[in-house]
Amino acid sequence: MENLVYYNYEESHSWKARSPQDEFAFDLVSWLLKTGLVHQEYQDILSDSIIRSFSSYGKMLSIDKSDRICTVILPLLNGYLRAIEDSSFAWNSSSFGKAMDLAKTLLVDDTLDAIRNAVSQVNETTELTYAKGFLQKYWESEPLSSNMLIYRFLACIRNILIRQLEYTEKQDSLQSTDFKSLWHALSSANVVSNLPETEATKKDLRAAYVMSLKYFGDIKQYMDGLEYPSKDFVLELYCTNILVSSLVC
Repeated sequence: MENLVYYNYEESHSWKARSPQDEFAFDLVSWLLKTGLVHQEYQDILSDSIIRSFSSYGKMLSIDKSDRICTVILPLLNGYLRAIEDSSFAWNSSSFGKAMDLAKTLLVDDTLDAIRNAVSQVNETTELTYAKGFLQKYWESEPLSSNMLIYRFLACIRNILIRQLEYTEKQDSLQSTDFKSLWHALSSANVVSNLPETEATKKDLRAAYVMSLKYFGDIKQYMDGLEYPSKDFVLELYCTNILVSSLVC
C-alpha cells in the first residue's frame, strides 16, 4: 500500500470522472475494509495499515514536487478517504483515535499551504502541461485541493460516528443527526466501542470545520481565473457538502 505512490501511472486524460490513481486507491482500500467486515480478527491490523500508509502519503505533501502532488498524492488521498467514507467498516475507539491524530498532523497550515502552493503553481503555468490538464479535469466535478482533503476528513468522521450509532440501544429515540447530538449519544449510550469525548478532540474538530470554510475563497478564485468555465461545475455543490458535514460542537 505504501508503494502505491511510486507506481508509474500513464500520463493520460482519457479517464472519465476520476483518475486511475484515485480509483486504484479506492478499490484497494474498499477491498481491505470489506475483508475486515468478514474477518473481524483482522480489523485492527487492516485499519492500522490503512492509517499508516495514508500518513506516509500525507508526509509527502510538504516535500514532493508540485506536479507529483497534484497528479499522484492528492488523487491517492482522495481515493483512500472516499473508500473509508463509503464503507460500513466499524472502527474501534483506538483506530478512531489514530485517525484523529492523523487529522491533527495533516489539517495544519503548513500542509494545507503546501497543497495550495502546489495547485497554484501548476494552474498558473503558461504551458499546457499534463498536471495542469489533470487538475482542470478534476475541477469540472470534484476539485483537488486542500479543501478537498478537509471535506473528505469531515465526511469520514461523520460517517464513522453514524455507523457507531447502529450499535446503540437508543438509536430509535435519536431525533437529530447533527454532530453534537451524535457525539453525545456515543459518549453516553451503550455502544460496542465507546468514543470518548475530550476537549482536545472537540478543539481539533472545530479547527477542521473552520478551515473547511476556506472552500469558498479557493473555489471562487479558481473559477474567476478560468477563461472558459465548465458548464458542469456547480459552485453551490461544496456549499451543500459543507453544511451537511457541519460540526456543531
